[in-house]
Amino acid sequence: MAGSVVALEWLQRTVAAILPRSVLPQLVAHRGFHHASDEIDRPIENSREAYEWAWSAGIHHAECDVAVTKDRDLVLCHDANFKRLALAPDSAAAATPTCDLTLGQLAGLPLKSGSSPPRLVDVLRTCRAIGDPARLVLEIKPGNDTAVEVLGELHAVDTALFDTVSVVMSFDLAIARASANLISLLFPDPDCTNRPVVMFLRATHDYCGPFLTLSQLDVSVVDDYLGAAAGSTNPTIDGLYIQFEPGMLIPGDPVADNLRALCKRCVVGIWGAPEPQDRIDVACQLVAMGASFVNTDLPPNVMSPPSPPCADSEDGTAP
Repeated sequence: MAGSVVALEWLQRTVAAILPRSVLPQLVAHRGFHHASDEIDRPIENSREAYEWAWSAGIHHAECDVAVTKDRDLVLCHDANFKRLALAPDSAAAATPTCDLTLGQLAGLPLKSGSSPPRLVDVLRTCRAIGDPARLVLEIKPGNDTAVEVLGELHAVDTALFDTVSVVMSFDLAIARASANLISLLFPDPDCTNRPVVMFLRATHDYCGPFLTLSQLDVSVVDDYLGAAAGSTNPTIDGLYIQFEPGMLIPGDPVADNLRALCKRCVVGIWGAPEPQDRIDVACQLVAMGASFVNTDLPPNVMSPPSPPCADSEDGTAP
């Protein structure tokens, strides 16, 4: 198994030292607890161990990437194939798109950790076994058009399975809208405490559709994404998961002002802060501005400098 005692102890110490504790429910361990450069001193991304370590250490939310296999199962996979993470990267299976491999073939494709790619259902069951406050954030990768249908089939088999899912999201607007339809069917009561929120992922550059930057926020575009435009017949999406922009941290900058405004309009998540800004004090600032979710890769400098009290708060807790 990938990962070391040193890394595990570091994770446990780090999570225990996060202040204020009220920021923990907004932190999201991106692809679980892993090394962003794929080194195996930590569990590898999207592995079962990456989530078990994160949740057991006290992280509430962990994000995973979901892809559909040839035989309609859901596995965790970020790239189109497993060439980057395979133990034998030059093998034919490693270079084959995940959508063209069966679950049985993936079972015979060991990754750098020695284990095979995990099934989503198994990670969800692990999350449920660990218990509150462990939750999984699902990102359905573009091109996996049948994933939402398969999610519905999983729910039909185990109706409690999605009680541990906090977010379903995608860069693909059609998938996000299909997810919104599914969640509205599975959780008809919008006030249900276990209802996952559905979010549309956006980047600051052209990736899977038009970019979105807070320096030029167009409210009509946002409303169209969310299905909130007048006369819209699109399903309602709860919010946007947007890419980090440095201006978010500069008081008076239009990006910061627009972030506050967007957070008042819908649920907002933030991904992609580079390592110098991937710190708890930065996450605390973003939460104080209204962000509901902030991704982190938990880099070595995540606690440096020490976390100050959140802005807009006298007692150090997020508003």
